[in-house]
Amino acid sequence: MIAKEEIKKSDSKFEDILLNPYVIICLIGIFIGAFFFQLLLPGLDESFISEVLRFELLRPICDPFWLVLYWPTVAIFFLSITVYFVFANKRGLSLAMLAIVVIGGLFLGDALKSFFSLFGLGRPAQELSSWVPAIYGDFLPTTSETSDFPGQSILVPAAFSVYFYLRNPKKWKAIVFPIYVGLMVFARPYVGVNHISANIGGLIIGIYMGLIVYKYGESIRKSVIFDNRIKKTIVAIGVFGLMFLIYWIQRPVFVSRAAQGVDLDIRMFMMVFGGFLGLALLDYPREINFQLDTTQTKGKYFLSIFLSYLVLFGLYFGSLALPDALLWIGIIIGFLDGLWIAYGGPRLVEYLNQETIK
Repeated sequence: MIAKEEIKKSDSKFEDILLNPYVIICLIGIFIGAFFFQLLLPGLDESFISEVLRFELLRPICDPFWLVLYWPTVAIFFLSITVYFVFANKRGLSLAMLAIVVIGGLFLGDALKSFFSLFGLGRPAQELSSWVPAIYGDFLPTTSETSDFPGQSILVPAAFSVYFYLRNPKKWKAIVFPIYVGLMVFARPYVGVNHISANIGGLIIGIYMGLIVYKYGESIRKSVIFDNRIKKTIVAIGVFGLMFLIYWIQRPVFVSRAAQGVDLDIRMFMMVFGGFLGLALLDYPREINFQLDTTQTKGKYFLSIFLSYLVLFGLYFGSLALPDALLWIGIIIGFLDGLWIAYGGPRLVEYLNQETIK
Protein backbone atom coordinates (compact mmCIF):
# COMPACT_ATOMS: atom_id res chain seq x y z
CA MET A 1 0.00 0.00 0.00
CA ILE A 2 1.40 3.40 -0.95
CA ALA A 3 1.62 5.86 1.94
CA LYS A 4 0.13 9.31 1.59
CA GLU A 5 3.60 10.80 1.65
CA GLU A 6 4.75 8.85 -1.43
CA ILE A 7 5.50 11.06 -4.39
CA LYS A 8 2.71 11.01 -6.93
CA LYS A 9 3.15 11.15 -10.69
CA SER A 10 2.23 14.67 -11.68
CA ASP A 11 -0.66 15.06 -14.11
CA SER A 12 0.48 18.60 -14.85
CA LYS A 13 2.09 19.78 -18.08
CA PHE A 14 4.32 22.07 -16.08
CA GLU A 15 7.04 19.43 -15.80
CA ASP A 16 7.05 18.95 -19.58
CA ILE A 17 7.31 22.71 -20.06
CA LEU A 18 10.32 22.95 -17.74
CA LEU A 19 12.05 20.08 -19.55
CA ASN A 20 11.44 21.54 -23.00
CA PRO A 21 14.88 22.26 -24.56
CA TYR A 22 13.80 25.67 -25.83
CA VAL A 23 12.54 26.68 -22.38
CA ILE A 24 15.80 25.51 -20.79
CA ILE A 25 17.88 27.47 -23.32
CA CYS A 26 15.71 30.55 -22.79
CA LEU A 27 16.04 30.38 -19.00
CA ILE A 28 19.79 29.83 -19.22
CA GLY A 29 19.95 32.97 -21.36
CA ILE A 30 17.91 34.92 -18.79
CA PHE A 31 20.18 33.64 -15.99
CA ILE A 32 23.32 34.74 -17.84
CA GLY A 33 21.69 38.06 -18.70
CA ALA A 34 20.76 38.68 -15.06
CA PHE A 35 24.35 37.99 -14.01
CA PHE A 36 25.85 40.44 -16.48
CA PHE A 37 23.15 43.02 -15.69
CA GLN A 38 24.13 42.95 -12.02
CA LEU A 39 27.85 42.84 -12.81
CA LEU A 40 27.90 45.67 -15.34
CA LEU A 41 24.86 47.79 -14.42
CA PRO A 42 24.33 47.50 -10.64
CA GLY A 43 23.16 51.10 -10.44
CA LEU A 44 20.05 50.30 -12.45
CA ASP A 45 19.06 47.71 -9.86
CA GLU A 46 19.47 50.28 -7.09
CA SER A 47 17.57 52.86 -9.11
CA PHE A 48 14.63 50.49 -9.55
CA ILE A 49 14.57 49.72 -5.84
CA SER A 50 14.78 53.36 -4.79
CA GLU A 51 12.45 54.92 -7.35
CA VAL A 52 9.86 52.17 -7.92
CA LEU A 53 9.75 49.83 -4.95
CA ARG A 54 10.33 52.53 -2.33
CA PHE A 55 7.95 55.08 -3.85
CA GLU A 56 7.99 57.84 -1.26
CA LEU A 57 4.23 58.40 -0.89
CA LEU A 58 3.57 54.73 -0.17
CA ARG A 59 6.45 54.05 2.19
CA PRO A 60 4.43 54.42 5.43
CA ILE A 61 2.45 51.40 4.23
CA CYS A 62 5.07 49.56 2.18
CA ASP A 63 7.94 49.70 4.68
CA PRO A 64 6.16 47.59 7.35
CA PHE A 65 4.63 45.31 4.69
CA TRP A 66 7.94 44.42 3.06
CA LEU A 67 9.66 44.15 6.42
CA VAL A 68 7.16 41.47 7.44
CA LEU A 69 7.67 39.66 4.12
CA TYR A 70 11.43 39.83 4.60
CA TRP A 71 11.33 37.42 7.53
CA PRO A 72 10.00 34.44 5.53
CA THR A 73 13.15 34.74 3.39
CA VAL A 74 15.62 33.83 6.17
CA ALA A 75 16.94 30.30 6.50
CA ILE A 76 15.42 29.61 9.91
CA PHE A 77 11.90 30.11 8.50
CA PHE A 78 12.31 27.37 5.90
CA LEU A 79 14.15 25.12 8.33
CA SER A 80 11.13 25.46 10.64
CA ILE A 81 8.85 24.22 7.85
CA THR A 82 11.20 21.31 7.18
CA VAL A 83 11.26 20.44 10.88
CA TYR A 84 7.46 20.14 10.89
CA PHE A 85 7.62 17.16 8.53
CA VAL A 86 10.41 15.63 10.64
CA PHE A 87 8.40 15.99 13.86
CA ALA A 88 5.34 14.58 12.07
CA ASN A 89 7.32 11.44 11.15
CA LYS A 90 6.82 11.95 7.40
CA ARG A 91 10.14 10.74 6.05
CA GLY A 92 9.57 11.30 2.34
CA LEU A 93 8.51 14.92 2.74
CA SER A 94 11.03 15.75 5.44
CA LEU A 95 14.01 14.55 3.42
CA ALA A 96 12.73 16.28 0.28
CA MET A 97 12.45 19.54 2.23
CA LEU A 98 15.89 18.94 3.76
CA ALA A 99 17.36 18.57 0.28
CA ILE A 100 15.77 21.85 -0.84
CA VAL A 101 16.51 23.96 2.25
CA VAL A 102 19.89 22.66 3.38
CA ILE A 103 21.52 21.22 0.28
CA GLY A 104 19.80 23.50 -2.21
CA GLY A 105 19.52 26.72 -0.24
CA LEU A 106 22.64 26.70 1.92
CA PHE A 107 25.06 24.38 0.14
CA LEU A 108 24.27 24.99 -3.53
CA GLY A 109 23.39 28.63 -2.98
CA ASP A 110 26.67 29.44 -1.27
CA ALA A 111 28.67 27.34 -3.70
CA LEU A 112 27.24 29.38 -6.58
CA LYS A 113 27.89 32.62 -4.73
CA SER A 114 31.51 31.61 -4.19
CA PHE A 115 31.86 30.83 -7.89
CA PHE A 116 30.28 34.04 -9.16
CA SER A 117 32.26 36.11 -6.66
CA LEU A 118 35.33 35.24 -8.76
CA PHE A 119 33.89 37.56 -11.43
CA GLY A 120 33.66 40.52 -9.09
CA LEU A 121 30.36 40.00 -7.27
CA GLY A 122 30.76 39.57 -3.54
CA ARG A 123 29.88 40.85 -0.11
CA PRO A 124 30.70 44.52 0.53
CA ALA A 125 31.65 46.09 3.85
CA GLN A 126 29.24 45.49 6.73
CA GLU A 127 26.68 48.28 6.74
CA LEU A 128 22.94 48.41 7.09
CA SER A 129 20.97 49.67 4.14
CA SER A 130 20.78 53.46 4.32
CA TRP A 131 17.03 53.51 3.77
CA VAL A 132 16.20 51.59 6.96
CA PRO A 133 14.79 53.81 9.72
CA ALA A 134 16.21 53.05 13.16
CA ILE A 135 12.92 51.59 14.35
CA TYR A 136 12.95 49.00 11.52
CA GLY A 137 16.66 48.25 11.75
CA ASP A 138 16.12 46.47 15.07
CA PHE A 139 13.82 43.99 13.33
CA LEU A 140 16.24 42.98 10.57
CA PRO A 141 18.18 39.75 11.20
CA THR A 142 21.18 40.99 9.22
CA THR A 143 23.74 43.75 9.49
CA SER A 144 24.84 44.06 5.89
CA GLU A 145 23.82 44.68 2.34
CA THR A 146 24.95 42.15 -0.21
CA SER A 147 25.68 42.05 -3.92
CA ASP A 148 25.91 38.25 -4.01
CA PHE A 149 24.65 36.33 -7.04
CA PRO A 150 22.37 34.36 -7.26
CA GLY A 151 19.89 35.20 -4.48
CA GLN A 152 19.31 32.32 -2.07
CA SER A 153 16.27 34.00 -0.60
CA ILE A 154 14.21 33.18 -3.68
CA LEU A 155 15.87 29.85 -4.51
CA VAL A 156 14.17 28.00 -1.65
CA PRO A 157 10.64 29.49 -2.04
CA ALA A 158 10.74 28.77 -5.78
CA ALA A 159 11.93 25.19 -5.19
CA PHE A 160 9.26 24.65 -2.52
CA SER A 161 6.52 25.91 -4.82
CA VAL A 162 7.59 23.81 -7.81
CA TYR A 163 8.02 20.69 -5.69
CA PHE A 164 4.65 20.93 -3.94
CA TYR A 165 2.86 21.82 -7.15
CA LEU A 166 4.30 18.91 -9.13
CA ARG A 167 3.66 16.57 -6.24
CA ASN A 168 -0.05 17.35 -6.27
CA PRO A 169 -1.11 19.88 -8.95
CA LYS A 170 -4.08 22.02 -7.99
CA LYS A 171 -5.56 25.07 -9.68
CA TRP A 172 -5.28 27.13 -6.51
CA LYS A 173 -1.56 26.35 -6.34
CA ALA A 174 -1.12 27.59 -9.90
CA ILE A 175 -2.46 30.94 -8.68
CA VAL A 176 -1.14 31.19 -5.12
CA PHE A 177 2.41 29.90 -5.64
CA PRO A 178 3.39 32.40 -8.38
CA ILE A 179 2.03 35.27 -6.26
CA TYR A 180 3.96 34.01 -3.24
CA VAL A 181 7.20 33.60 -5.20
CA GLY A 182 6.71 37.00 -6.84
CA LEU A 183 6.46 38.67 -3.45
CA MET A 184 9.59 36.86 -2.28
CA VAL A 185 11.48 38.13 -5.35
CA PHE A 186 11.05 41.73 -4.15
CA ALA A 187 11.11 41.25 -0.34
CA ARG A 188 14.86 41.37 0.21
CA PRO A 189 15.66 43.93 -2.54
CA TYR A 190 13.18 46.31 -0.91
CA VAL A 191 15.04 46.07 2.38
CA GLY A 192 18.37 46.48 0.59
CA VAL A 193 19.63 42.89 0.75
CA ASN A 194 20.01 41.43 -2.77
CA HIS A 195 19.56 42.90 -6.21
CA ILE A 196 16.51 42.18 -8.36
CA SER A 197 18.81 40.57 -10.94
CA ALA A 198 20.30 38.28 -8.26
CA ASN A 199 16.82 37.09 -7.35
CA ILE A 200 15.99 36.40 -11.00
CA GLY A 201 19.05 34.13 -11.09
CA GLY A 202 18.02 32.48 -7.81
CA LEU A 203 14.47 32.02 -9.10
CA ILE A 204 15.67 30.02 -12.11
CA ILE A 205 17.97 27.85 -9.97
CA GLY A 206 15.14 27.28 -7.48
CA ILE A 207 12.65 26.21 -10.14
CA TYR A 208 14.94 23.44 -11.33
CA MET A 209 15.99 22.53 -7.79
CA GLY A 210 12.34 21.80 -7.02
CA LEU A 211 11.99 19.79 -10.23
CA ILE A 212 15.10 17.71 -9.48
CA VAL A 213 13.98 16.92 -5.94
CA TYR A 214 10.54 15.94 -7.23
CA LYS A 215 11.90 13.66 -9.95
CA TYR A 216 14.81 12.02 -8.14
CA GLY A 217 14.47 12.64 -4.40
CA GLU A 218 12.50 9.52 -3.57
CA SER A 219 14.63 7.18 -5.67
CA ILE A 220 17.84 8.57 -4.14
CA ARG A 221 16.43 8.10 -0.65
CA LYS A 222 15.79 4.42 -1.41
CA SER A 223 19.17 3.85 -3.09
CA VAL A 224 22.03 1.77 -1.68
CA ILE A 225 23.76 4.94 -0.49
CA PHE A 226 21.34 5.10 2.41
CA ASP A 227 20.81 1.40 3.12
CA ASN A 228 22.90 1.36 6.30
CA ARG A 229 23.96 3.76 9.02
CA ILE A 230 27.65 3.85 8.17
CA LYS A 231 27.00 5.03 4.61
CA LYS A 232 24.43 7.57 5.79
CA THR A 233 26.84 8.90 8.40
CA ILE A 234 29.64 9.31 5.85
CA VAL A 235 27.25 11.16 3.50
CA ALA A 236 26.00 13.36 6.34
CA ILE A 237 29.50 14.34 7.47
CA GLY A 238 30.69 14.86 3.89
CA VAL A 239 27.79 17.11 2.89
CA PHE A 240 28.03 19.10 6.11
CA GLY A 241 31.80 19.47 5.74
CA LEU A 242 31.42 20.91 2.24
CA MET A 243 28.65 23.25 3.40
CA PHE A 244 30.74 24.48 6.30
CA LEU A 245 33.81 25.06 4.13
CA ILE A 246 31.90 27.02 1.48
CA TYR A 247 30.06 29.10 4.09
CA TRP A 248 33.30 29.82 5.93
CA ILE A 249 34.97 31.00 2.71
CA GLN A 250 32.09 33.42 2.14
CA ARG A 251 31.58 34.55 5.74
CA PRO A 252 34.65 33.73 7.88
CA VAL A 253 33.30 35.92 10.67
CA PHE A 254 30.39 33.55 11.31
CA VAL A 255 32.65 31.05 13.13
CA SER A 256 34.06 33.66 15.50
CA ARG A 257 31.01 35.75 16.40
CA ALA A 258 28.12 34.69 18.58
CA ALA A 259 25.61 35.73 15.95
CA GLN A 260 25.56 37.65 12.72
CA GLY A 261 21.85 37.08 12.40
CA VAL A 262 19.64 34.04 12.80
CA ASP A 263 20.34 32.87 9.25
CA LEU A 264 24.13 33.41 9.41
CA ASP A 265 24.90 31.70 12.67
CA ILE A 266 27.31 28.88 13.51
CA ARG A 267 24.72 27.55 15.96
CA MET A 268 22.35 26.95 13.10
CA PHE A 269 25.10 25.09 11.28
CA MET A 270 25.66 22.91 14.33
CA MET A 271 21.92 22.34 14.47
CA VAL A 272 22.04 21.12 10.87
CA PHE A 273 25.02 18.91 11.71
CA GLY A 274 23.26 17.41 14.73
CA GLY A 275 20.19 16.78 12.61
CA PHE A 276 22.24 15.11 9.87
CA LEU A 277 23.91 12.78 12.35
CA GLY A 278 20.64 12.09 14.12
CA LEU A 279 18.92 11.08 10.89
CA ALA A 280 21.90 8.92 9.91
CA LEU A 281 22.70 7.20 13.22
CA LEU A 282 19.28 6.97 14.86
CA ASP A 283 17.24 6.35 11.70
CA TYR A 284 14.53 8.87 12.55
CA PRO A 285 12.01 10.09 11.65
CA ARG A 286 10.27 6.87 10.73
CA GLU A 287 7.47 6.93 8.18
CA ILE A 288 4.40 6.77 10.45
CA ASN A 289 0.74 7.12 9.57
CA PHE A 290 -1.47 8.49 12.35
CA GLN A 291 -5.20 7.77 12.39
CA LEU A 292 -6.58 11.21 13.25
CA ASP A 293 -10.33 10.74 12.98
CA THR A 294 -11.57 12.97 15.79
CA THR A 295 -11.06 16.53 16.92
CA GLN A 296 -9.45 15.21 20.09
CA THR A 297 -6.84 13.09 18.30
CA LYS A 298 -6.06 15.91 15.87
CA GLY A 299 -5.71 18.38 18.72
CA LYS A 300 -3.41 16.08 20.64
CA TYR A 301 -1.31 15.44 17.52
CA PHE A 302 -0.74 19.11 16.73
CA LEU A 303 -0.19 19.90 20.40
CA SER A 304 2.60 17.31 20.54
CA ILE A 305 4.25 18.92 17.51
CA PHE A 306 3.87 22.32 19.16
CA LEU A 307 5.56 21.01 22.32
CA SER A 308 8.43 19.71 20.21
CA TYR A 309 8.82 23.17 18.70
CA LEU A 310 8.79 24.79 22.15
CA VAL A 311 11.75 22.69 23.24
CA LEU A 312 13.58 23.38 19.97
CA PHE A 313 13.17 27.16 19.94
CA GLY A 314 13.48 27.47 23.71
CA LEU A 315 16.99 26.05 23.48
CA TYR A 316 17.96 27.88 20.29
CA PHE A 317 16.77 31.38 21.10
CA GLY A 318 17.98 30.99 24.67
CA SER A 319 21.46 30.41 23.27
CA LEU A 320 21.26 33.68 21.30
CA ALA A 321 21.42 35.59 24.60
CA LEU A 322 24.83 34.13 25.43
CA PRO A 323 27.79 36.55 25.32
CA ASP A 324 30.65 36.01 22.88
CA ALA A 325 32.79 34.47 25.61
CA LEU A 326 30.27 31.63 25.96
CA LEU A 327 29.93 30.94 22.23
CA TRP A 328 31.08 27.36 22.75
CA ILE A 329 28.00 26.69 24.90
CA GLY A 330 25.78 27.98 22.11
CA ILE A 331 27.53 25.67 19.66
CA ILE A 332 26.82 22.68 21.90
CA ILE A 333 23.19 23.76 22.32
CA GLY A 334 22.85 24.07 18.55
CA PHE A 335 24.14 20.53 18.11
CA LEU A 336 21.72 19.22 20.76
CA ASP A 337 18.90 21.06 19.04
CA GLY A 338 19.78 19.15 15.85
CA LEU A 339 19.59 15.85 17.71
CA TRP A 340 16.25 16.93 19.17
CA ILE A 341 14.95 17.62 15.66
CA ALA A 342 16.10 14.26 14.33
CA TYR A 343 15.26 12.07 17.30
CA GLY A 344 13.72 13.68 20.38
CA GLY A 345 10.88 15.59 18.71
CA PRO A 346 9.69 12.73 16.48
CA ARG A 347 9.85 10.32 19.41
CA LEU A 348 7.80 12.69 21.57
CA VAL A 349 5.12 12.99 18.87
CA GLU A 350 5.12 9.22 18.36
CA TYR A 351 4.88 8.53 22.11
CA LEU A 352 2.04 10.98 22.76
CA ASN A 353 0.04 9.66 19.79
CA GLN A 354 0.90 5.97 19.92
CA GLU A 355 -2.73 4.91 20.23
CA THR A 356 -3.49 6.49 16.84
CA ILE A 357 -0.66 4.85 14.89
CA LYS A 358 -1.99 2.64 12.11
